[in-house]
Formats: sequence, C-alpha cells, structure tokens
Amino acid sequence: MVVNVNVKVNGGSKVISISDLISFRLQTDVLLQRTAETIVDTVHGKFNRISFSAKYGGNTYHAFCLNGWQPDDIVPVRMHSANQVEDVFSFDKQNVLSRSLEIIRNRGFGVLVYIVPSSALPGNDPLDFGLGAQVLRKLGIHRMQLIT
Repeated sequence: MVVNVNVKVNGGSKVISISDLISFRLQTDVLLQRTAETIVDTVHGKFNRISFSAKYGGNTYHAFCLNGWQPDDIVPVRMHSANQVEDVFSFDKQNVLSRSLEIIRNRGFGVLVYIVPSSALPGNDPLDFGLGAQVLRKLGIHRMQLIT
C-alpha cells in the first residue's frame, strides 16, 4: 500500500503534519475486526447487526443498521455505551435505545452503535467512542446527525 505523506525538511529533521499522520494511521492500522452479521427483528423493524471486535482492549461494537445510505447522506447515528442493568431493566425513563431505533426507523435509515466494554463496568472511555467512529467509517458513513 502506498500512502502519500507530505514531508518537509526542517533543519535536517523530517517533519509531517498531524493530519498526514492521522490519515496514514487510518489507512494502515487495523483496530477493528468485523466478526459477524445477522438480522435482528426489533419492535421497530428488522435491523442488520454488524459486529466488530477491537484489536486492543477487547470491546465489542454492534452496529444496528437500517437500510442503506449514500456517501453524502446525513445519517442518524446513536453511539451507546452498554449498561446492562439500565439497558435490560429500562431504568432509563425515556428508554434511549428504543427511542433511538424509533428515530432511525422514522428517518428510513441510520445506525445505532452499541458499545460493549470488555469490563463489567459501564464506561464512557473516549477510546470506546473513537473506535465507534471507526465503525462508522467502515460502514461508509461520512456525515451524521447524532441522536442524543
């Protein structure tokens, strides 16, 4: 694989920009592995579940996708860090997961990324959401509207 990186010589040292480094790493580093794909029937319709596992850290990412989208579409996206107690027993009065799937269904397309941490403790580690963004990239999502 050939990656173009702009290199500047500054006093004998080679210097690259942060954006070039990020671009290079996005093209060459494998941080997620696609592990499974199934259809999940929910009260909001059938969603295609695409699962990924993180190469480092052991987290699992489930992308619940409804229909397809075009590269320029603004895709409704919900990033959700799993909390087994609240998610299963719906202590969350607004039931965020169900409401998010309903919004996606009403829009006609979209994705909910369900992040399952490797530890039993729910977390909102920025790395989790960074790898969640990698899931979106692998799904071909370039523009999004966050469901909060």
